Amino acid sequence: MTNNNNNNNIKSSIICVVAFAVGVLVGGRGSSGYCDISISHITNAAIESNTNPSSQQLTTTSTPTPTVATTQSPLLNQNTDGQRSLKDIGMSIRSDKIEVHHYDVPYEIHFNNFRQQSTPIKLLEIGLGCLGLKDIGLGVRLWGEYFKSAQMDVIEYDSDCGKSFENRNNDKRWGPSGGVRFHYGDQSNKTFLEKVGREFGPWDVIIDDGSHQSDHQIISFETLFPFVKSGGKYIIEDLQLSFSPGVWGNNGTAVYYIGTEIFRRVQTRIKSTGHEELDTKLRSPFRSIDCHHFMCVITKR
Repeated sequence: MTNNNNNNNIKSSIICVVAFAVGVLVGGRGSSGYCDISISHITNAAIESNTNPSSQQLTTTSTPTPTVATTQSPLLNQNTDGQRSLKDIGMSIRSDKIEVHHYDVPYEIHFNNFRQQSTPIKLLEIGLGCLGLKDIGLGVRLWGEYFKSAQMDVIEYDSDCGKSFENRNNDKRWGPSGGVRFHYGDQSNKTFLEKVGREFGPWDVIIDDGSHQSDHQIISFETLFPFVKSGGKYIIEDLQLSFSPGVWGNNGTAVYYIGTEIFRRVQTRIKSTGHEELDTKLRSPFRSIDCHHFMCVITKR
């Protein structure tokens, strides 16, 4: 009877995991929106279902209570290699990516290998922040300080705003003298995006922090993802606006698109004949989707 209950617990936990993942992608809801689960719950149920009662009792009475370390996370100030953390840099310049959205934790996870590699990475960011509530150019400045030798490109719709930023920051790491290239055009214009991609790509990292409109985000992803290097990342920020009425969620939300279309592409691939099949041999260019608070990271195989 105990084994049956434990098996049911395991099945229920797995269902909750799937529901949680789909909920984050499609509904934008946290774990409380579906069920309260943890990895330890699944693990413990699995252990109990394969252990006899006597050994369970012995283990319970003989296992000492573990002590929990309270050491401060190195992400708060600097990384273990002594470099300034993204949070430290972001807080010092008051970047909304860090102060408001708390993107530092997922970015440190996904960007650590890029930061440690010997060859400079190539990074493209859509949006200079000309319509933002914070100072203009905080994104490119953040990456300029975090990736000391990265080759950076910026796409911006407002050319007057962008050129003014270039002039004010010409001698900075995040300005023209620091190697940053500025491209002026509409992120919903496929012809413009393809031209930038062919001439200046591919990139290790592409970050969409542009208009935040769902239809723009979808067009930009479809057009620019082919210009992401193998193992590279495509990040879509500010996905909370997919749930806002009017222009932000126009023509179908970006969150729904990620949770259906991109998720499907992780599981399938398009054959040379044009037909779709399950990707049993890991040939799809879409390796994974990793969604966090208001952002998703798509990794290319």
